[in-house]
Amino acid sequence: MQRVLLTAMLSVMAWFVFESIPVSILALQAGQEPGAGTKKKVYTNEDLEKTEGHQKSPLPKRKTVAGQPDARTGKEGVEKLDLENYRDRHGRDREYWEKRSHPLRAKMEVVTQEITELESRRKGMSGTQGIRVNRSGKIDGSNDLQKIDKRLDTLHREKDQLSRQTLELEDEARRAEALPEWLR
Repeated sequence: MQRVLLTAMLSVMAWFVFESIPVSILALQAGQEPGAGTKKKVYTNEDLEKTEGHQKSPLPKRKTVAGQPDARTGKEGVEKLDLENYRDRHGRDREYWEKRSHPLRAKMEVVTQEITELESRRKGMSGTQGIRVNRSGKIDGSNDLQKIDKRLDTLHREKDQLSRQTLELEDEARRAEALPEWLR
């Protein structure tokens, strides 16, 4: 029993010592240089352009502006993007995306304003205010608080739907490579 235990301990110790030896020392003992065969390839932009299926950036070519020093090189002529003529992947410009985003934003503002007004009105009402009692002593079903709550629920659903539509539009614009400021 002691022999088995001693053998197990020695094998564990040998494994631990072997695992703690750096790979570079083992490579030296084998006659190789440390790190040989493990060099990593550094890819440059030129390498990427040579790959199959590489697409160029859809951003327009940069133009230089004469008379201004370049911050990077110190030479005359600063590079500037030609954003006025830029179009998205499908050939649509800023006007197209503004026509789609502005109505959503305007409607969202109207709905948000109406929600704010109704919530402030609701805070001003007490629990019993707005309840009507008819001549026979029964409570009339036209409770103002219930109407306000129903309208608020409707407006909150409408606001959620507008938020989803706005996110879908932003996602569509991103996929079409439209500039983000076109949606603002």
